[in-house]
Amino acid sequence: MTTMESKRVRDLQRLLEQLGDLYGELFALVRLKIEGLRRADVNCLTECAAREGELLSRLRERDSLRNQLMDAVAGEVGLPVRAGRTMTLTQLTTRLCPSQRPGLLQAVDKLRSALLNVTQANRVAGAISRELLNHLKWILAAVKPRNSEPGVYSGEGAIVHGGASSLLELVG
Repeated sequence: MTTMESKRVRDLQRLLEQLGDLYGELFALVRLKIEGLRRADVNCLTECAAREGELLSRLRERDSLRNQLMDAVAGEVGLPVRAGRTMTLTQLTTRLCPSQRPGLLQAVDKLRSALLNVTQANRVAGAISRELLNHLKWILAAVKPRNSEPGVYSGEGAIVHGGASSLLELVG
């Protein structure tokens, strides 16, 4: 391998380590979100959602760079253009010289572990969210007015029970 190839492999390794760190941050954030769900802390959940959006944006940007680097490394080891993004990282490492494999495989393992943690935490957050929604539906059903007419909001924001409004009345 040439110096340029080694540099790209090192760049890919550093990028994978950064991705592992970002997914580690996401895992911590999902755990915080779970605690917010358990406490019904709306402020915490709002803050988590904003931070999660920022992290996901950074992850998408980094993943795009990962695809480019994988294509470049794959091209340098004699594979067709864009072959790198269709391979797993482990498959790509089998094409590298033995001295470059350990560091890259270690970064791959770190990233895999971080992804697994985020996936499991998201499953827990999803289960808690579903239970909260079911509970809220039950509460709302219990306090819902018993008359058969649906309520609508007046211009002042009060619930008015009456016949169905025309479309013109609804949109002004």
